[in-house]
Amino acid sequence: MAARPCAEGLTRTPDSTSMGRPIGPPGIPSMKSRYFAQLSLLHLSRSLSLELSLALSPALWLSLSVALLLGSLSSCADRSASERAANPQINLGAPDVSWAAKTREQRMGFMAAAVHPRMKMLFVKYDKTYADFSCQTCHGEDMELKDYKMPADIYALPTENTIEEARDYDADATEFMTSKVLPEFKKLLNQGHGPETDVSCFSCHPKE
Repeated sequence: MAARPCAEGLTRTPDSTSMGRPIGPPGIPSMKSRYFAQLSLLHLSRSLSLELSLALSPALWLSLSVALLLGSLSSCADRSASERAANPQINLGAPDVSWAAKTREQRMGFMAAAVHPRMKMLFVKYDKTYADFSCQTCHGEDMELKDYKMPADIYALPTENTIEEARDYDADATEFMTSKVLPEFKKLLNQGHGPETDVSCFSCHPKE
């Protein structure tokens, strides 16, 4: 009897071999055949792995494990290097070294990269008129002539009852300086390894 057309190019034939089930084009194994073939390959690979593990000595296994570990670490290092190259970052001013241990060049870089941005953020948040906060705000207009030495020519503070006298002069500014600026400035100058720097109101303000 002639074969009848079926979906997707398959045919149905009434003979006893196919039992009326769809069969694929000649030369292509059925899904069931492919499944059993893959299962056989899986069992074979597991058997070979077991035989290999029994055949290799512990020393050889250790060497192989170390080689794989080193290969993995090398791959991670290469990837990290590639990521750094794609995203370069420059840590100006040696932030891992305290202010007291920095060179002149490191101090200049650290002031520009860390201290100035942080101080400007604090001052602008306190008072919007500090939008033009610059190096001269603290160091004075003649900062280059005096080589950035501090204290600068700004409001002088009395050496006795300093905080109380400052509060009498400007309570809001004194609270801002003692609660925000002074702690943050001390933190910045003493971050990293090295000797600590004593930070006080007189680090910036001259004595009266």
